[in-house]
Amino acid sequence: FTSGTIPAGSIFMGWEAVVSTGFTGDTTAVGMVGVSGDTDAYSADIAQSVLAAATVGSAPLAAEAYIGSAVTPRVTVTGGADFGSISAGVMVVTVYYMELK
Repeated sequence: FTSGTIPAGSIFMGWEAVVSTGFTGDTTAVGMVGVSGDTDAYSADIAQSVLAAATVGSAPLAAEAYIGSAVTPRVTVTGGADFGSISAGVMVVTVYYMELK
């Protein structure tokens, strides 16, 4: 999408992150997709490690799949001890949705 938002009347299908450089420096690094105020809304599996190079992803929580009002997705990476310890990290996140209207 190019507008930065997922349009109203859509079904969120899931997301995929291709991690080319792991988010190293901490004991863990976990990625999730949601919105401001609910950072894991579109992440049924909130244990997607981005500590090492890999491809990870998640389907949405069933209750969050229908997009009633346009939303701007938010990608969050959390570290196990202190996010400030993370010294590297590169990934491309793709969100998948279907417009119903």
